[in-house]
Amino acid sequence: MIDDRDVFERSVQRFAPPVDAFERMMTRRDRKQRNKRLAAGVLVLILAFVVIGAVLRSIATSPSVPTTPNPSPSASNGNVTFVGTDLVDFSDRHSDFGIVFGVDPTDGKTRTILDTNCPSHPALEAACGHLDLASLDWSPDGSRLAFTLFADQAYRGFEGIWVMEMETDEIRQLTSCTDPCAKQVDLDWSPDGSRIAYSQADVEYCTSGTYDVGSCSLYTMNADG
Repeated sequence: MIDDRDVFERSVQRFAPPVDAFERMMTRRDRKQRNKRLAAGVLVLILAFVVIGAVLRSIATSPSVPTTPNPSPSASNGNVTFVGTDLVDFSDRHSDFGIVFGVDPTDGKTRTILDTNCPSHPALEAACGHLDLASLDWSPDGSRLAFTLFADQAYRGFEGIWVMEMETDEIRQLTSCTDPCAKQVDLDWSPDGSRIAYSQADVEYCTSGTYDVGSCSLYTMNADG
């Protein structure tokens, strides 16, 4: 009987698992769970980088919103601009048709904006005293003044539409009105300041009795000519 029990105990001990087998099993389980958590964390980081990159790319490629240009410091919206109507002021022997005046409606003070008489603006010096101004129109933001120049026959190259930058007093010619062009007038800026409309008469002024020899048309151009 004792021999049978010894045989049984030895058999049980032979098939019994090692003492630390359970601990190794728990350790493997903990390692697997930790690896899963690490893998999930890495996946979350990758997704976050992808989302952030997409947002940054969309911001970089989105069109910029145009802003309305601010009027220049020297521009003054609301001023009245005109060209004198007296052909000659004999006190100074200058043609008043060659001077652009500005009037502040709040106090009535008048100032000269542009004078084509001698001495003249540097850009007009070669034809000073031989030019007349007409058809003035301010840009919507008050920073530029468009006008038309008429000239004596010998200075027809100065005829056309010009623009003056109020901040710098720079003037430049946008169009040329030479034969068959007779005049370019009725200037009008577009509301956004990007274009200028005007009328042009060719050969004759398209007045009564000249329709058979002349033509009149409406044009638009970019504000830079």
